[in-house]
Amino acid sequence: IGKKTMPGKNIRLTIDSEIQRLSQKHLVAGLQDYQALSGQIVVVDLSKNNEGAIRSIAIAPELNYQDIDPQKGPTLISQTINSVISSTYEPGSIFKPLTVAMALDKGVITTDTLYKDTGILCFNSQCTGDSKIQNWEERTYGEVNAQEILKESINTGAAWIGSQLSASEFYNYLDLYNIGHKTGIDLHGEVTGDLISPENESWQLISQATQSYGHGLRVTPIQAIMALTTFYTEGCLIEPFILESNKRVEPLCERGHRVVSTSTAQTMRELMRGVVENKPWHQAK
Repeated sequence: IGKKTMPGKNIRLTIDSEIQRLSQKHLVAGLQDYQALSGQIVVVDLSKNNEGAIRSIAIAPELNYQDIDPQKGPTLISQTINSVISSTYEPGSIFKPLTVAMALDKGVITTDTLYKDTGILCFNSQCTGDSKIQNWEERTYGEVNAQEILKESINTGAAWIGSQLSASEFYNYLDLYNIGHKTGIDLHGEVTGDLISPENESWQLISQATQSYGHGLRVTPIQAIMALTTFYTEGCLIEPFILESNKRVEPLCERGHRVVSTSTAQTMRELMRGVVENKPWHQAK
């Protein structure tokens, strides 16, 4: 009291107002179309010297401050957090490209390696209950390569590819992808997610297989999208940022660390492009 106030510093965000507006618009429409309870859209800039800049973070449902009871506050704690960095979910099939990249990078498969899918993959002689993995709707695909496993989103194929890696190799790659770690984004409230590894008592041989297609672990949306960006940043995982002042122009791996080789990243870009181009109805077109 009585002291002269000091002017604060100016900050400039990486958020693009038009991209943010469109993200929020399409997110709300998507929730209505699919009758979903909530959702997020994150747009990350990967253009040269802007890699990692966050151009939009859209979250729905939005917190309407006019609806908050000034005496009681928000009715749900989930209304007060940034779910892009503070809420976790089981990523599912978006994890399959990460698994394929690990195996390609380690050399245990090539893009021509074939897996004979019978619709089921067993992890003990009884092949019952929690010891088996099946495809969606119990589909069977026959002989498939990595491109087809990604295009058709084959659970057994991804699990088989993941099982070609030793446990130490598999979890070392997850560590490099920052699964179970914070991304380092310059926002308060980021959480690490959850990962069951061989050090956990609840880990089983099948755990590695199910995690290969994104089950049995939990990530934040920002963790998921940044892991996938490694295919577009020369195989390096970089830190996302929302403050323009944190923009960095060093070589990509100096902004973070290498996950896979540059050649593996290039191969993954081709495989990801093939998923879209080889599906006539794919909505990403």
